[in-house]
Amino acid sequence: METNSFKAYKWRFVNLTFLCLAVFSSTFQAMLYAAIGNIITKFYNVSYTAVSFTMVVISLVEIFVSHIFGIITAKIGFGPTMMISAMLNAFGACVKCIAVERNFFPLLIFGQVFIAASVQFNFILIPFLGTSWFRQNELEIMQGIVYSCLPAGMVFSFLSLIVFKNVNTIYDINERFVYLSTLIAAVQVLIFFATLIFVKNKPPTPPSRAEQIRNEREAPSYTVVFKNLNYIILVITGSSLVVLEMGMFISLNQSLFDVYKEASAITVIAGILRCIGGIFGSMLAGLALKKYSKYRLIFALEIFLLALSYVLFTVGLWVKMATLIYISTFIGGITSVGSITVCMTFIVELTYPVKESVTAGVFYVFANSATVFIVPLVAYLISKFGAVKGNILLPAIGVVAFVLGCFVKEDLRRKRANAEKTNETSPLAAKK
Repeated sequence: METNSFKAYKWRFVNLTFLCLAVFSSTFQAMLYAAIGNIITKFYNVSYTAVSFTMVVISLVEIFVSHIFGIITAKIGFGPTMMISAMLNAFGACVKCIAVERNFFPLLIFGQVFIAASVQFNFILIPFLGTSWFRQNELEIMQGIVYSCLPAGMVFSFLSLIVFKNVNTIYDINERFVYLSTLIAAVQVLIFFATLIFVKNKPPTPPSRAEQIRNEREAPSYTVVFKNLNYIILVITGSSLVVLEMGMFISLNQSLFDVYKEASAITVIAGILRCIGGIFGSMLAGLALKKYSKYRLIFALEIFLLALSYVLFTVGLWVKMATLIYISTFIGGITSVGSITVCMTFIVELTYPVKESVTAGVFYVFANSATVFIVPLVAYLISKFGAVKGNILLPAIGVVAFVLGCFVKEDLRRKRANAEKTNETSPLAAKK
């Protein structure tokens, strides 16, 4: 139980707002080109496999920087890391303003490199903000709120198709691209300056007993997590979940246009339903963890429903039933982002007292390594064998993730530390 001697400061909500904004805006930029893949292939005269590389480059960059970024975040703290992330996001957006020319696709990919770095910093900051600024009983819901910004950014990337509605010529596409890219860059620059002004680094006193204990004791080496079997299982399972999320997002446009001659409307509807489901799924997962604390049960249930949604989606493509496609993408959105939220909260618990930024960084190295391999493979399989056969790989991965998820033990170390009674009066209590 948490005692009243630990105070959570109101400025945590300001930091939370800016982190939500950072996750939303960087996700939107990262996902934009895959969401409007049919426009990108036409304008730049490239294949869907090339379009998938706008996402693959995100994972490629993150493979090499995730662990380093985790160590940097643990070293310099929340505020400076947020400023670096906002700067990278704004710079990447400005680079992509220049890339709005038909032969500048490589420059577009280069701009995505900076977005990739921003995305990774933001993901690492989610558990870091939760443990350093929020109470233990707020942690699950706080992470659920931030992770809901991931599908929210995806919603707006799908809505970007509206900008290109009734566009028939390359000139018209170019004109709309210039408008959209300039608007994105201007907004990102404003967010960067606002981040410099308002975001704070750390609270004057720790918000929980678990954080106080960690501050008082020597930090263990991050290498101890590799001896933690539960963490290893979660890394493998969580990597599968990230692959499923990215694989479905990138292949959705390609799959639907492979099955339907004109799939713009169904792509937008299915994409938005998936993302709306993700918004609800993330917050519901946080609420479920807070109320029941049955991490393994909730995790296994989320993954089972996720695997089922991929089976239903594949069947929907096979029989060309739009209703089934809509239902499956909505369920997939709820369970995909929800299961990732549970996974990352689980990692925070069972790797304590190792810094969350470090363990999250290690996790994303493996998750993105799997994504780099699987996502282009799915795009290739769809191009080679069609949407129905090409998508069979995704539900198969879901089944493997479910089986692995059932073997994780509920070793909730952070909760146990937080329940530990203190023998000393905290500095905050002494003032009363």
